[in-house]
Amino acid sequence: MNARPGVRRQRGAVLFISLIMLLIITLLAVSSMHELQLETRITGNQVEQQRLLSAAESALREGEMLIGKRTSALDACSASSNPCYVSTASSYATDFTTSKAYSGTDGATTLLRNSRWYARYISSSCSGGGGGSGNSYLSKRQSGCTYYYELNSQAYKGSGGFKACGPDALCVRSTYGLVVE
Repeated sequence: MNARPGVRRQRGAVLFISLIMLLIITLLAVSSMHELQLETRITGNQVEQQRLLSAAESALREGEMLIGKRTSALDACSASSNPCYVSTASSYATDFTTSKAYSGTDGATTLLRNSRWYARYISSSCSGGGGGSGNSYLSKRQSGCTYYYELNSQAYKGSGGFKACGPDALCVRSTYGLVVE
């Protein structure tokens, strides 16, 4: 018996095309896995940034809440004053060396990330009274005054007392006005 004339010419063409198709499918699968890995890293970074932001915001709100409970202006920080202001806000620089660790309103709350806060005095605005500088009003604790404070907070992952604001620590800032009546 003679073979059909078209069969002899194929000589593995189907095998060659199948191998090419298998190679293309493998490349697509590997590419999809790399893309999935990248998306997983991006999602993980976004989740970490959200945790840091939540912790920094919690510290900021703790500082605002403690200042808001006051019936007089804050004192400059010393061993016994809490809350207090560490300095006058004269620049945008941050310095967390004298910051207070977040402890929550109950004094025992913990967060997923470490967080700290501190306050700086900005100025005061008083209605009525005998005039004078903001510092004289601050020392008098005059009623009818609003005392403005800058609150800085940071959150970071890991151990240690504080870190510089940047890639290792997320920092946020707010301004708070304490009205003394």
